[in-house]
Amino acid sequence: PDVESADMIIDISCGKGQPEVDFKSYAAPVIAEIPGVYRRVTVPVTVPGGKRMMVSSMIYVPGRRDIIDMEERMDPITTYEKFLRLTASDSEQEDATEGSVQVWSIYVNNKDESDDLRKQLPLMAAAAIPYVGGNADSQREIKVKASDADVSFVKAGV
Repeated sequence: PDVESADMIIDISCGKGQPEVDFKSYAAPVIAEIPGVYRRVTVPVTVPGGKRMMVSSMIYVPGRRDIIDMEERMDPITTYEKFLRLTASDSEQEDATEGSVQVWSIYVNNKDESDDLRKQLPLMAAAAIPYVGGNADSQREIKVKASDADVSFVKAGV
């Protein structure tokens, strides 16, 4: 109910950075339009009486589209970095210079095309769940889906 009686104080901060332009590269086909043409075709024909003769006629071969090459393309994409920081301090231990002693801290970030921080917070909080109260010495990449059970758990508590 109050800070004085708490065993631990958890500071929660979150935010969104300024838009950044990144570039997405991909291979794209180079397509050529090949126009239709008329061609003369000559075929042997047997006429009544058993005589064979060659008959010529013009036929139309329709145009088509063919991939003639591949090229590298780059499209600009506006992205936003969103972050969630959870920092726990022991309210009973104090450092003479900085106040409460930090027990653990988790920093989660997400960079994508969405600028909606509220949509990303449950996913970032769900990604942090396994590390709350622990001590991880390295950075990890964690993939979270909106349909994951931890995300539903976070949303239910919000």
